[in-house]
Amino acid sequence: MKKNRQTTIVLCGLIAMIVTLLLYFLIFDSVFSLPIRWISLMFVLAAEVMGIAKSLKNNKSIFGVTTITVSAIHLIIVVILALVFVNFFPVLLKQYVLLNLLILAIAIALDILLLYLDGETEERD
Repeated sequence: MKKNRQTTIVLCGLIAMIVTLLLYFLIFDSVFSLPIRWISLMFVLAAEVMGIAKSLKNNKSIFGVTTITVSAIHLIIVVILALVFVNFFPVLLKQYVLLNLLILAIAIALDILLLYLDGETEERD
């Protein structure tokens, strides 16, 4: 049963990544004409990959589910930032990258905290 679950997660993740790529290619005439476009695509795809990896590693505890929620919130924030910066501030590339790296660091710190708390609760049980 676990193998079917992992296969389903990987297939859904790949479909989501393909849809993201198709949307970028449909929305923009040339994704690679402005650096902020392809950099935003890379940040969105990286957030999707992180979510897939966390879903595969989920141990079905409350903290495992919470890490997936953190990843979903991270993906939503990255998509909103991509929409805002690509459409309204395409020249602020450095600020966009730094803001995404800051949000990524916060998401990683939350994941580390949640993994620590998950380990603590397993030791008590």
